[in-house]
Amino acid sequence: MIGAALVQDPPSEDPASAENLETLLAELPPQLLLFGLLVAGASLAFTLITLRLLHREAPERRLPRPRWGEGEIILAFGFWFLSQNLAVLAANLLAAAIELRIGLPVSALARPAGVDPFLAIRLLCLGVGSLTFAGGLLLLPRLLQQPLVTLGIGPGRLKESLPHAALILLCLGPGLVAVSAFWNILLAKLGLDAAPQKIVSSYGTAIEGGQLGLILSICAMTVVVAPIVEELLFRSLLFRWMESRWGTRVGVIGSGIAFGLIHLSLGALLPISLLGMLLAVVLARTGNITTCIVLHALFNGSNLLLIARVLQSSGGS
Repeated sequence: MIGAALVQDPPSEDPASAENLETLLAELPPQLLLFGLLVAGASLAFTLITLRLLHREAPERRLPRPRWGEGEIILAFGFWFLSQNLAVLAANLLAAAIELRIGLPVSALARPAGVDPFLAIRLLCLGVGSLTFAGGLLLLPRLLQQPLVTLGIGPGRLKESLPHAALILLCLGPGLVAVSAFWNILLAKLGLDAAPQKIVSSYGTAIEGGQLGLILSICAMTVVVAPIVEELLFRSLLFRWMESRWGTRVGVIGSGIAFGLIHLSLGALLPISLLGMLLAVVLARTGNITTCIVLHALFNGSNLLLIARVLQSSGGS
């Protein structure tokens, strides 16, 4: 995920907390687990029905066959990683310059303890680099003498994106919550680490410490920058290439798994992979990458609001 390389590892899990979690999971009644499975299944079914109905609204909207191949895909991902590493380098050089200026190490300025005081600046550098990379992706169709609509971008599509994305998220949200819960239960029973993504743990710490600048930076990265860059890269490029070569089913599964793996979090692997697959289905059904971007943004934004609400209810514990 964008920003994962810039944030610190979350604190190690307390063994006592892990034991309490395992005890709690073991005491869950079978009826609750069955209810969760029913919610997940119903949510997925309603989502697929909604996508089919949206497809019927514009059945003629078939995107041109992409002309990019393995070489362009490798270059795109290579430049993506390069842009992130250059942003990290620029942020580290800036932090080092500030250290020299004030004569103190960055760690001495951390408030609260353990939080990089320049993380907001680091995220800003990463955001600029990521959006520059996204702008470069928009030039790919022109370089290959194809229309921009090959990426799923076309006139009139922004107008329909918000209502369609909101409707899809309304159907999909409960199912993703249920899948995420079951996945974390499974990992806990297997004794595997289900720690949240690094940027998520940093967001929680920023809320607890009242760091408004860092909170806004993380929100901008996860709600604006990440959806634009990741949808263009994983859906417009990777999925469309896999679909044109091996078919829609392989494209949906392959691009979804790649999307889950790139987030570098075992605890989020299954739900994010499933989200990536469904976003690929959205593009295949609607031919509108803007709907994918808006849906991705709404999903990330709702998760941030949920985390903030949970922390407020628990008093920041």
